[in-house]
Amino acid sequence: MVSAELRSELVALKERLWDLAKRSLDEDELQIYDSLVEITKRVNNLVPTVQGELAEGHSAGAETPSANSQEIFKRYKGVMYTALLDRTRIVGRTGDCVFYQGKWQTPSAAAAAVTITQPNVNGWQAFWKYRRPDGIVATIDELRGRDKPPLL
Repeated sequence: MVSAELRSELVALKERLWDLAKRSLDEDELQIYDSLVEITKRVNNLVPTVQGELAEGHSAGAETPSANSQEIFKRYKGVMYTALLDRTRIVGRTGDCVFYQGKWQTPSAAAAAVTITQPNVNGWQAFWKYRRPDGIVATIDELRGRDKPPLL
């Protein structure tokens, strides 16, 4: 059992790492960003109960990626944009499951924040990509589970 003090320190460390990752992304330091996201995931995996505490409001959980996060990306007008998709936040076939610009949004809202002039871009099927374990790049639409029936 991990002490409450240690859990609290791990949560604070994770939040600080995530802040550094966002800042490195703002400064176009993509290698640093990737490394910090990986470290953040590893810290999160150290104490599985931390996620439960975050969900209960013991910390700024709304701004913290979980161990279930998948990095997504899009090169748009020569600039690489990255975000995190958390499959556990997908509700049915929708949901505020993309963490971009410090908040959870739908994939389409996050895509519209990038494109600005294209507010109706489909974030699931046309914008965000991810790298499969076999190395192939695909749209994030694959991640929401085609085996589930569509909402009526």
